Amino acid sequence: MNSSVKDVQKKIRFSLRLHKKFFGVMFAFIAMTLLWRGLWNLLDIYLLPGRPLLSNIISILIGAFLLYLPDEDLKDIV
Repeated sequence: MNSSVKDVQKKIRFSLRLHKKFFGVMFAFIAMTLLWRGLWNLLDIYLLPGRPLLSNIISILIGAFLLYLPDEDLKDIV
């Protein structure tokens, strides 16, 4: 095979890998967005529905605690 054919094949492989990564990232982004939307709606319905301020404060505290758990360090949160 001559070098120009190898170069074209190399470019095609690179392009396919790039497209595969792009669509993988897009799929993950859409999945995370849908998950976030569903959780947000459930929290609006079930976590103190008549008291939005208290519900938001509790949500912030729960979120901060969940961020604290993996490495037990508040430096990155604050």
